[in-house]
Amino acid sequence: MIPLFFKPPCYIRRQNTIVFLGISQKWKMVVLLLCVGIGLAKELIFTGRQVDGQQAASMGLVNHTVPQNSEGDAAYRRALTLAKEILPQAPFAVKMGKLAINRGMEVDIASGMAIEGMCYAQNIPTRDRQEGMAAFREKRPPQFIGK
Repeated sequence: MIPLFFKPPCYIRRQNTIVFLGISQKWKMVVLLLCVGIGLAKELIFTGRQVDGQQAASMGLVNHTVPQNSEGDAAYRRALTLAKEILPQAPFAVKMGKLAINRGMEVDIASGMAIEGMCYAQNIPTRDRQEGMAAFREKRPPQFIGK
């Protein structure tokens, strides 16, 4: 299985193996701790152990694993499928969600909740939010325009 969508960017894929490289300065150990917990984080950091895609998935280090196909593009195809799921969503809401998650991970919980609130507040007046609510009431798919 080929691992996809590594959570913290401190792992690399080498054929079908994930190699733990250590914690990058940008992501800090807290990200690894949040992904796998303190015990497993210590074990991985202290041992430098290599894990395969299935092990990485069972530990919560990657979102998806896929078996390689004959064309050699299984990971790309799975990523494209995920992108096609995201594409029809309201662009501004996706952007604000990404911002809230990324910034919220860098601060304490109270500050993270404040960031989330600010991002949500920016989404409230958008046409896409109004369209999403109308589509839900009318039981139809939304037609987002990115505004």
